[in-house]
Amino acid sequence: MNLRHEQKRKKLTVIFLIMNFLLCLFGCQKSDLIKHSSKSDSLVIYILEDNYQMWELESLIDKYQSENPDKRVELQIGIKKDTDNREQVIQRLNNAIIAGKGPDILVLEGLPQEKYVEQGMLADLKTYVEKIETDNDLFETIVNSYKTNGTQYGIPYCFTLFNVATNRKNGHIPDINTLTDFTTYLKSINNNGEKELFEKWSYDQIISMMYRLYVAETTGFLENISGEGIENYYEAIYETYNMADMLEVEEAGKTMEKFSLLPLGYESFDLVATGDMELAFDYIETPANLKNLILLQQNGYETKLLRNENELLCVPAITFGVVNTTDKSAMIEEFLSFAFSKNVQKEMDTLPVNK
Repeated sequence: MNLRHEQKRKKLTVIFLIMNFLLCLFGCQKSDLIKHSSKSDSLVIYILEDNYQMWELESLIDKYQSENPDKRVELQIGIKKDTDNREQVIQRLNNAIIAGKGPDILVLEGLPQEKYVEQGMLADLKTYVEKIETDNDLFETIVNSYKTNGTQYGIPYCFTLFNVATNRKNGHIPDINTLTDFTTYLKSINNNGEKELFEKWSYDQIISMMYRLYVAETTGFLENISGEGIENYYEAIYETYNMADMLEVEEAGKTMEKFSLLPLGYESFDLVATGDMELAFDYIETPANLKNLILLQQNGYETKLLRNENELLCVPAITFGVVNTTDKSAMIEEFLSFAFSKNVQKEMDTLPVNK
Protein backbone atom coordinates (compact mmCIF):
# COMPACT_ATOMS: atom_id res chain seq x y z
CA MET A 1 0.00 0.00 0.00
CA ASN A 2 2.75 2.40 0.93
CA LEU A 3 4.68 1.40 -2.18
CA ARG A 4 1.69 2.10 -4.43
CA HIS A 5 1.10 5.40 -2.67
CA GLU A 6 4.74 6.39 -3.23
CA GLN A 7 4.57 5.43 -6.91
CA LYS A 8 1.36 7.44 -7.33
CA ARG A 9 2.96 10.43 -5.60
CA LYS A 10 5.97 10.27 -7.94
CA LYS A 11 3.69 10.09 -11.01
CA LEU A 12 1.72 13.10 -9.81
CA THR A 13 4.97 14.97 -9.20
CA VAL A 14 6.19 14.23 -12.72
CA ILE A 15 2.84 15.29 -14.22
CA PHE A 16 2.93 18.48 -12.15
CA LEU A 17 6.44 19.31 -13.38
CA ILE A 18 5.47 18.64 -16.99
CA MET A 19 2.39 20.87 -16.64
CA ASN A 20 4.51 23.60 -15.11
CA PHE A 21 6.98 23.34 -17.96
CA LEU A 22 4.23 23.52 -20.58
CA LEU A 23 2.53 26.37 -18.77
CA CYS A 24 5.80 28.29 -18.64
CA LEU A 25 6.51 27.53 -22.28
CA PHE A 26 3.10 28.63 -23.54
CA GLY A 27 3.04 31.47 -21.06
CA CYS A 28 6.33 32.84 -22.45
CA GLN A 29 5.07 32.46 -25.98
CA LYS A 30 1.88 34.25 -25.07
CA SER A 31 3.89 37.04 -23.48
CA ASP A 32 5.93 37.44 -26.67
CA LEU A 33 2.76 37.51 -28.77
CA ILE A 34 1.21 40.13 -26.53
CA LYS A 35 4.37 42.21 -26.77
CA HIS A 36 4.36 41.91 -30.55
CA SER A 37 0.67 42.68 -30.89
CA SER A 38 1.07 45.85 -28.80
CA LYS A 39 3.67 47.19 -31.21
CA SER A 40 0.99 49.33 -32.88
CA ASP A 41 0.75 51.29 -29.63
CA SER A 42 4.51 51.57 -29.11
CA LEU A 43 7.34 53.51 -30.61
CA VAL A 44 10.07 50.95 -31.29
CA ILE A 45 13.69 52.10 -31.30
CA TYR A 46 16.42 49.71 -32.48
CA ILE A 47 20.12 49.82 -31.57
CA LEU A 48 22.51 47.23 -32.94
CA GLU A 49 24.44 46.62 -29.72
CA ASP A 50 24.82 47.77 -26.15
CA ASN A 51 27.70 50.23 -26.49
CA TYR A 52 29.24 52.81 -24.17
CA GLN A 53 26.54 55.38 -25.03
CA MET A 54 23.61 53.04 -24.48
CA TRP A 55 22.91 54.56 -21.07
CA GLU A 56 22.33 57.97 -22.68
CA LEU A 57 19.68 56.51 -24.95
CA GLU A 58 18.02 54.65 -22.07
CA SER A 59 18.03 57.85 -20.02
CA LEU A 60 16.32 59.72 -22.87
CA ILE A 61 13.61 57.07 -23.17
CA ASP A 62 13.02 57.08 -19.39
CA LYS A 63 12.64 60.87 -19.37
CA TYR A 64 10.26 60.82 -22.31
CA GLN A 65 8.03 58.16 -20.78
CA SER A 66 8.03 59.83 -17.36
CA GLU A 67 6.71 63.02 -18.96
CA ASN A 68 4.42 61.11 -21.33
CA PRO A 69 3.02 58.25 -19.25
CA ASP A 70 0.39 57.50 -21.89
CA LYS A 71 3.10 56.76 -24.49
CA ARG A 72 5.15 53.57 -24.70
CA VAL A 73 8.67 53.34 -26.12
CA GLU A 74 10.26 49.95 -26.64
CA LEU A 75 14.05 49.66 -27.02
CA GLN A 76 15.25 46.67 -29.03
CA ILE A 77 18.89 45.52 -28.97
CA GLY A 78 20.15 43.49 -31.92
CA ILE A 79 23.30 41.87 -30.52
CA LYS A 80 22.44 40.58 -27.06
CA LYS A 81 25.35 38.25 -26.38
CA ASP A 82 28.92 37.74 -27.56
CA THR A 83 28.00 34.65 -29.60
CA ASP A 84 25.48 36.55 -31.77
CA ASN A 85 26.62 36.84 -35.38
CA ARG A 86 26.62 40.49 -36.45
CA GLU A 87 25.81 39.81 -40.11
CA GLN A 88 22.95 37.49 -39.21
CA VAL A 89 21.52 39.99 -36.72
CA ILE A 90 21.57 42.76 -39.34
CA GLN A 91 20.01 40.43 -41.92
CA ARG A 92 17.15 39.63 -39.53
CA LEU A 93 16.61 43.35 -39.03
CA ASN A 94 16.60 43.95 -42.80
CA ASN A 95 14.09 41.16 -43.34
CA ALA A 96 11.81 42.56 -40.64
CA ILE A 97 11.94 46.06 -42.16
CA ILE A 98 11.19 44.75 -45.66
CA ALA A 99 8.28 42.72 -44.29
CA GLY A 100 6.86 45.80 -42.58
CA LYS A 101 7.48 44.37 -39.11
CA GLY A 102 10.60 46.32 -38.25
CA PRO A 103 11.23 49.10 -35.74
CA ASP A 104 10.21 52.71 -36.22
CA ILE A 105 13.52 54.41 -35.39
CA LEU A 106 17.02 53.07 -36.02
CA VAL A 107 20.19 54.14 -34.22
CA LEU A 108 22.30 54.15 -37.38
CA GLU A 109 25.75 53.53 -35.86
CA GLY A 110 26.98 50.08 -36.91
CA LEU A 111 24.25 49.56 -39.51
CA PRO A 112 24.65 49.65 -43.33
CA GLN A 113 23.36 53.21 -43.63
CA GLU A 114 24.34 53.76 -47.26
CA LYS A 115 22.56 50.58 -48.30
CA TYR A 116 19.40 51.66 -46.49
CA VAL A 117 19.47 55.02 -48.27
CA GLU A 118 20.06 53.41 -51.69
CA GLN A 119 17.16 51.00 -51.17
CA GLY A 120 14.79 53.70 -49.92
CA MET A 121 14.41 52.15 -46.47
CA LEU A 122 14.95 55.43 -44.58
CA ALA A 123 12.59 58.40 -44.49
CA ASP A 124 13.75 61.92 -45.31
CA LEU A 125 14.05 63.80 -41.98
CA LYS A 126 14.36 67.23 -43.52
CA THR A 127 10.91 68.33 -42.30
CA TYR A 128 11.54 66.96 -38.80
CA VAL A 129 14.90 68.72 -38.55
CA GLU A 130 13.54 72.03 -39.82
CA LYS A 131 10.85 72.01 -37.14
CA ILE A 132 13.39 71.16 -34.43
CA GLU A 133 15.75 73.90 -35.62
CA THR A 134 12.92 76.44 -35.49
CA ASP A 135 12.65 76.08 -31.71
CA ASN A 136 16.29 75.29 -30.86
CA ASP A 137 19.82 76.55 -31.50
CA LEU A 138 21.62 73.48 -32.83
CA PHE A 139 25.17 72.92 -34.07
CA GLU A 140 24.38 72.92 -37.79
CA THR A 141 27.61 71.20 -38.86
CA ILE A 142 26.81 68.20 -36.68
CA VAL A 143 23.06 68.05 -37.21
CA ASN A 144 23.47 68.32 -40.99
CA SER A 145 26.26 65.74 -41.24
CA TYR A 146 23.75 63.27 -42.69
CA LYS A 147 22.34 65.71 -45.24
CA THR A 148 22.94 64.76 -48.89
CA ASN A 149 21.56 66.43 -52.01
CA GLY A 150 18.84 68.23 -50.11
CA THR A 151 17.66 65.17 -48.18
CA GLN A 152 18.54 64.10 -44.64
CA TYR A 153 18.42 60.52 -43.42
CA GLY A 154 19.87 60.87 -39.93
CA ILE A 155 20.10 63.32 -37.04
CA PRO A 156 22.80 62.87 -34.36
CA TYR A 157 21.66 63.15 -30.75
CA CYS A 158 25.16 63.90 -29.44
CA PHE A 159 28.79 63.93 -30.63
CA THR A 160 32.43 63.50 -29.63
CA LEU A 161 35.62 65.41 -30.43
CA PHE A 162 39.30 64.41 -30.75
CA ASN A 163 42.03 66.02 -28.69
CA VAL A 164 45.74 65.74 -28.03
CA ALA A 165 47.35 66.73 -24.72
CA THR A 166 50.96 66.71 -23.52
CA ASN A 167 52.68 67.24 -20.16
CA ARG A 168 55.73 68.74 -21.84
CA LYS A 169 54.91 72.25 -20.71
CA ASN A 170 57.47 73.86 -22.99
CA GLY A 171 56.51 71.70 -25.94
CA HIS A 172 54.34 72.80 -28.82
CA ILE A 173 51.50 70.94 -30.48
CA PRO A 174 51.10 72.10 -34.08
CA ASP A 175 47.74 72.47 -35.76
CA ILE A 176 46.52 69.06 -36.89
CA ASN A 177 44.16 69.67 -39.78
CA THR A 178 44.85 66.74 -42.09
CA LEU A 179 46.01 63.16 -42.12
CA THR A 180 49.46 64.34 -43.22
CA ASP A 181 49.62 66.72 -40.24
CA PHE A 182 48.73 63.86 -37.94
CA THR A 183 51.41 61.46 -39.15
CA THR A 184 54.01 64.24 -39.35
CA TYR A 185 53.39 65.09 -35.70
CA LEU A 186 53.67 61.43 -34.65
CA LYS A 187 56.95 61.12 -36.55
CA SER A 188 58.34 64.26 -34.90
CA ILE A 189 57.73 63.01 -31.35
CA ASN A 190 58.89 59.56 -32.38
CA ASN A 191 62.27 60.95 -33.57
CA ASN A 192 61.57 59.30 -36.92
CA GLY A 193 61.43 55.79 -35.51
CA GLU A 194 63.90 55.74 -32.62
CA LYS A 195 61.35 54.60 -30.02
CA GLU A 196 57.96 52.93 -29.83
CA LEU A 197 55.10 55.22 -28.99
CA PHE A 198 52.25 52.89 -28.20
CA GLU A 199 51.47 49.29 -27.39
CA LYS A 200 50.38 46.63 -29.81
CA TRP A 201 46.84 46.51 -28.47
CA SER A 202 46.42 50.28 -29.00
CA TYR A 203 47.45 50.35 -32.64
CA ASP A 204 43.93 49.68 -33.88
CA GLN A 205 42.87 52.86 -32.09
CA ILE A 206 45.48 54.92 -33.93
CA ILE A 207 44.26 53.43 -37.21
CA SER A 208 40.71 54.38 -36.22
CA MET A 209 41.76 57.96 -35.59
CA MET A 210 43.58 58.16 -38.93
CA TYR A 211 40.50 56.73 -40.63
CA ARG A 212 38.35 59.44 -39.09
CA LEU A 213 40.77 62.06 -40.33
CA TYR A 214 40.87 60.48 -43.77
CA VAL A 215 37.08 60.33 -44.08
CA ALA A 216 36.74 63.88 -42.77
CA GLU A 217 39.11 65.33 -45.36
CA THR A 218 37.81 63.28 -48.30
CA THR A 219 34.87 64.75 -50.15
CA GLY A 220 32.45 62.19 -51.50
CA PHE A 221 34.11 59.30 -49.68
CA LEU A 222 31.95 56.57 -51.18
CA GLU A 223 32.55 57.86 -54.69
CA ASN A 224 36.31 58.27 -54.16
CA ILE A 225 37.19 55.09 -52.29
CA SER A 226 40.19 54.58 -54.56
CA GLY A 227 42.84 56.94 -55.82
CA GLU A 228 45.14 59.41 -54.14
CA GLY A 229 43.08 59.66 -50.94
CA ILE A 230 43.12 55.95 -50.14
CA GLU A 231 46.82 55.77 -51.05
CA ASN A 232 47.54 58.51 -48.50
CA TYR A 233 45.59 56.59 -45.87
CA TYR A 234 47.56 53.38 -46.38
CA GLU A 235 50.79 55.34 -46.51
CA ALA A 236 49.94 56.81 -43.10
CA ILE A 237 49.36 53.32 -41.70
CA TYR A 238 52.69 52.19 -43.13
CA GLU A 239 54.56 55.13 -41.60
CA THR A 240 53.08 54.62 -38.13
CA TYR A 241 53.20 50.82 -37.98
CA ASN A 242 56.80 50.73 -36.82
CA MET A 243 55.97 53.09 -33.95
CA ALA A 244 54.09 50.31 -32.17
CA ASP A 245 55.69 47.76 -29.89
CA MET A 246 54.43 44.61 -31.59
CA LEU A 247 55.47 42.21 -28.82
CA GLU A 248 52.87 40.19 -26.99
CA VAL A 249 51.00 42.15 -24.32
CA GLU A 250 52.80 40.73 -21.30
CA GLU A 251 56.22 41.21 -22.90
CA ALA A 252 55.39 44.73 -24.06
CA GLY A 253 54.63 45.70 -20.49
CA LYS A 254 58.17 44.73 -19.50
CA THR A 255 60.01 46.45 -22.32
CA MET A 256 58.14 49.69 -22.93
CA GLU A 257 60.13 52.84 -22.32
CA LYS A 258 58.87 55.49 -19.92
CA PHE A 259 57.43 57.45 -22.83
CA SER A 260 54.03 55.99 -23.67
CA LEU A 261 51.24 56.95 -26.04
CA LEU A 262 47.76 55.55 -25.52
CA PRO A 263 45.90 56.94 -28.53
CA LEU A 264 42.26 56.74 -27.53
CA GLY A 265 42.14 55.77 -23.88
CA TYR A 266 38.93 57.21 -22.48
CA GLU A 267 39.51 60.06 -20.04
CA SER A 268 43.26 59.42 -20.10
CA PHE A 269 44.14 63.11 -19.79
CA ASP A 270 44.31 62.67 -16.03
CA LEU A 271 47.36 60.45 -16.64
CA VAL A 272 48.98 63.36 -18.45
CA ALA A 273 48.27 65.59 -15.46
CA THR A 274 49.79 63.09 -13.01
CA GLY A 275 52.89 62.62 -15.15
CA ASP A 276 52.20 58.93 -15.84
CA MET A 277 51.73 59.67 -19.53
CA GLU A 278 53.72 62.12 -21.59
CA LEU A 279 51.24 62.54 -24.41
CA ALA A 280 47.72 61.31 -25.08
CA PHE A 281 45.18 61.35 -27.86
CA ASP A 282 41.63 60.91 -26.72
CA TYR A 283 37.95 61.28 -27.45
CA ILE A 284 36.18 64.19 -25.78
CA GLU A 285 32.68 62.89 -25.22
CA THR A 286 31.36 64.48 -22.02
CA PRO A 287 31.19 67.95 -20.46
CA ALA A 288 33.46 66.57 -17.71
CA ASN A 289 36.12 65.82 -20.34
CA LEU A 290 35.99 69.44 -21.48
CA LYS A 291 36.38 70.65 -17.90
CA ASN A 292 39.46 68.45 -17.51
CA LEU A 293 40.97 70.00 -20.63
CA ILE A 294 40.40 73.48 -19.25
CA LEU A 295 42.12 72.47 -15.99
CA LEU A 296 45.09 71.13 -17.94
CA GLN A 297 45.36 74.37 -19.89
CA GLN A 298 45.11 76.45 -16.72
CA ASN A 299 47.99 74.46 -15.22
CA GLY A 300 50.35 74.99 -18.14
CA TYR A 301 49.70 71.84 -20.15
CA GLU A 302 49.12 72.16 -23.85
CA THR A 303 46.00 70.68 -25.42
CA LYS A 304 44.60 71.00 -28.89
CA LEU A 305 41.41 69.83 -30.57
CA LEU A 306 41.96 68.11 -33.88
CA ARG A 307 40.48 69.88 -36.87
CA ASN A 308 39.76 69.30 -40.50
CA GLU A 309 40.84 72.56 -42.10
CA ASN A 310 38.84 75.13 -40.09
CA GLU A 311 36.17 72.77 -38.79
CA LEU A 312 36.47 70.80 -35.55
CA LEU A 313 36.81 67.09 -36.22
CA CYS A 314 33.72 65.61 -34.61
CA VAL A 315 32.09 62.19 -34.61
CA PRO A 316 28.26 62.14 -34.56
CA ALA A 317 26.77 59.64 -32.11
CA ILE A 318 23.37 58.05 -31.40
CA THR A 319 22.19 59.06 -34.86
CA PHE A 320 18.45 58.58 -35.31
CA GLY A 321 17.10 57.35 -38.63
CA VAL A 322 13.42 56.73 -39.34
CA VAL A 323 12.22 53.60 -41.14
CA ASN A 324 10.28 54.58 -44.25
CA THR A 325 7.42 52.15 -43.59
CA THR A 326 6.56 53.41 -40.11
CA ASP A 327 3.01 54.54 -39.39
CA LYS A 328 3.96 56.58 -36.30
CA SER A 329 5.03 59.86 -37.85
CA ALA A 330 3.24 61.98 -35.24
CA MET A 331 4.76 60.09 -32.31
CA ILE A 332 8.22 60.19 -33.92
CA GLU A 333 7.98 63.94 -34.40
CA GLU A 334 6.97 64.35 -30.77
CA PHE A 335 9.80 62.11 -29.55
CA LEU A 336 12.49 63.84 -31.63
CA SER A 337 11.26 67.29 -30.61
CA PHE A 338 11.56 66.17 -26.98
CA ALA A 339 15.01 64.63 -27.52
CA PHE A 340 16.52 67.79 -29.01
CA SER A 341 14.81 70.27 -26.70
CA LYS A 342 16.97 72.56 -24.58
CA ASN A 343 15.71 71.13 -21.29
CA VAL A 344 16.64 67.57 -22.23
CA GLN A 345 19.95 68.31 -23.93
CA LYS A 346 21.30 70.44 -21.07
CA GLU A 347 21.02 67.46 -18.70
CA MET A 348 22.93 65.05 -20.93
CA ASP A 349 26.18 63.40 -19.87
CA THR A 350 27.45 63.45 -23.46
CA LEU A 351 28.15 66.49 -25.65
CA PRO A 352 24.77 67.91 -26.75
CA VAL A 353 24.00 69.16 -30.25
CA ASN A 354 21.73 71.85 -28.78
CA LYS A 355 23.88 74.86 -27.86
